[in-house]
Amino acid sequence: TPRCRESAPERIRSVIRPSVSEASRVVVGTYRSFAATTREASDTEGRITDLIRSGALSRHLGVPELDPETDRVMLCGSMAFNVELKELLEARGFTEGSNNAPADFVLEKAFVG
Repeated sequence: TPRCRESAPERIRSVIRPSVSEASRVVVGTYRSFAATTREASDTEGRITDLIRSGALSRHLGVPELDPETDRVMLCGSMAFNVELKELLEARGFTEGSNNAPADFVLEKAFVG
């Protein structure tokens, strides 16, 4: 199980063992996983929010921009990260959901404090 204090590349390697560049393009069916780093050198550096705003995330994955008609998002991070990404998604027309009322994105609240 990865530990929170490990760097992003180490967490990825401990779970699926490829290099960061390989892990950033994992595709299984319609699910895509994307890894970006902010402190370590990698093929995909930068804050995920900046990569979404600039379109770099979509270009790297070769998919259209995030769209509430076709995409679902789960947010899990620090309070500041969750607030920033929630605002970004809502500005793009996404609606927050829950287990009781599914929608376009969910916000993990159990581990944020």
